[in-house]
Amino acid sequence: MDILKVVSISVVETYGFHIFDQVTTSFSRRVFWTLFIVQYVVLKTYWIWIYPLIASPLRSLPGPNYTQFLLGQTYNQITASCPNSIALAWMKKFPDADLIRYFAPGNHEVVLVNSPRAFREVTFTHAYSFAKPRFFKRLVGDMIGGGLFFAEGDVHRKQKKLLAGPFLNKNVKHLLPVFEQNADELSSSIETLVVDSETGAIEISCLISKSLLDIISQAILGLELDGHSIASELGRCYHTIFSSTTMSRVMLVLNTCVPVRRLLPVKTNREYTDANIEIKQILKKHVQQRTHEIRSLWRERLKSKNKDILTLIIQEQLKKSDEFPEDEIVDHVSLTSVNEFGLRSNMVLSLPSPPFFFQKKKREFTNPKM
Repeated sequence: MDILKVVSISVVETYGFHIFDQVTTSFSRRVFWTLFIVQYVVLKTYWIWIYPLIASPLRSLPGPNYTQFLLGQTYNQITASCPNSIALAWMKKFPDADLIRYFAPGNHEVVLVNSPRAFREVTFTHAYSFAKPRFFKRLVGDMIGGGLFFAEGDVHRKQKKLLAGPFLNKNVKHLLPVFEQNADELSSSIETLVVDSETGAIEISCLISKSLLDIISQAILGLELDGHSIASELGRCYHTIFSSTTMSRVMLVLNTCVPVRRLLPVKTNREYTDANIEIKQILKKHVQQRTHEIRSLWRERLKSKNKDILTLIIQEQLKKSDEFPEDEIVDHVSLTSVNEFGLRSNMVLSLPSPPFFFQKKKREFTNPKM
């Protein structure tokens, strides 16, 4: 975008110079390139060095120290133990700040929402005043599609209204036994590993992944866990997507600047892209099957006994219109599933916390008015 601006200005300046001074064409070319290079360097110097440090309205926000030349916090994000650990460290360092500012490559400013009040302002009160950044679409667009998360304006209002019914408190309460059952099974499995371990150090990431996958299968997709092929296929694909290696983190950061996922034919990118495509195909096939089942029951004037999120979304859509946007439903299910599976890293980081942390959280859940 900056290049187009500078080219346009340089063309106008060169044309004026050519008209008034009656110079040759070759000399005009040299004038154009001189003007273009000088003005482009000046503009980039302003945006990279002057604006973010001196002129930006965000410069008063707290944030981590500026460390890497032109990279901001990119190196720290690549070398972090997991994608969100560095952000959690900043949130703990500035617990009272509503917003935290840090630098991305090229000294681009990124704002991290850090308090419930600010989160409410951004996502509810002024939801349509903040457009989703394009780099974030490249970052997670393959995983969650183009559903509610990236919708804007009237499209967002329509999709939000569609999902309001399935996520009512009374519908979510029907799913509590699923969460309680999986939580009990996870606790029992961890306890067994601790008892059998000689050193006390145990590997729990696989257990957490299995527990989250069971919740996705039962609560979101309405699947029975009797060795269902869909659940195992989804588990394999999500494991590929969320696997954290040095190369995957490098590709993750580069993809925020340039869409390298599809441009660079390296193994990490191929596996990531293929896994996302396979998830979409699996979910679309399951949505078609569930839609057919619901339509068949309705023709017989019967209601589905399933209370999973997918069934409720399909029923809500069929009530509103005979047109059924399968891809849109798949995007909604993908977003919900990715959010659920993405909790794995948070759970792993939370488990080593001291006992009073869990006691406090338990009080907050049992008595929200505290």
